[in-house]
Amino acid sequence: MSRNHPRFTTQTMWEIYQQLLPHLHEKYITFEVVNPDLVHGTFNGEMQTFHDIKYRYRSHKAWIDLAEIIDYRYLTPEKSDPPFIKIRYQNLNKKNSWHLSQNSLENKYGIDSLFARIDKLEEPAFLIDYADCLQKCNIAKNMRILGLGVNEGKEFKLFQSICSREMYESLRFLGIDIVQSSIDRARNLFPQNHTWMVDDIGNWQEWDIGKFDVLIAIGVFHSPSLNGKNIIAPLLKKFLHNSSKIILGFPNARYIDGEVKFGAKSKNYQKPEWSLLLKDIGYYRRLLFRQGFNVTVTGKYYLFVTGVK
Repeated sequence: MSRNHPRFTTQTMWEIYQQLLPHLHEKYITFEVVNPDLVHGTFNGEMQTFHDIKYRYRSHKAWIDLAEIIDYRYLTPEKSDPPFIKIRYQNLNKKNSWHLSQNSLENKYGIDSLFARIDKLEEPAFLIDYADCLQKCNIAKNMRILGLGVNEGKEFKLFQSICSREMYESLRFLGIDIVQSSIDRARNLFPQNHTWMVDDIGNWQEWDIGKFDVLIAIGVFHSPSLNGKNIIAPLLKKFLHNSSKIILGFPNARYIDGEVKFGAKSKNYQKPEWSLLLKDIGYYRRLLFRQGFNVTVTGKYYLFVTGVK
């Protein structure tokens, strides 16, 4: 298909999708469409005419979305005979994903793992959504901030950007994770106002760490091994005070071959299945609301449940 690529003009998206399906085993897929930049303010599928060429308009985002759905990477389009451009896809290596790792926690999440290479703060959707959650928490001087399941503490890095230097240096952070190598790296990366513990969150009852102003747990409470629904209420009672804030993050994406793909995938389903995620979100939202928090649910690749008073 990459050598004899088709040219799509008036075909519907369904017709295009059906034409691509037999080629999804190929490393590259290439096809031609009318350059989306020729018109603006147009909806996908609207009929247009350019120099006697009739075609259905589709944005670059539409072609990016299609690539994501069929597990391909969207490559930079190339020029073709005007007004056409070549849309190019590259097949993703589905085996190149940290989600598939069945090894130890160190191999799956440690500093040499695929997971450790991910920096969610470089994903615009995560970054802006997370920053919005922190702004809702009204970070102030001398706050104590507890991070659960922090890995290398990357979620703490954003505080350096959103806080003044004086405020940032007054904050006191505690990050807890079960992976030794990740905590060792965090100790080397962050200044002295950060402290770290290596422990299983399931041992929370044994911790003598005091009360905190903000609790952050991203990608933690959905874990079946933690049984977060049973521990969340007593955990909040032990480590938070009446005016504390909380940010819980639930993954709604997976990483394949370096690409972030929308929608968390459940076992026994080929496509994202939302019922478990929505059930979890609803549970934690109701629990926080009953405890007097004003609760918002925001996000895309991660859904954030933020509670403030």
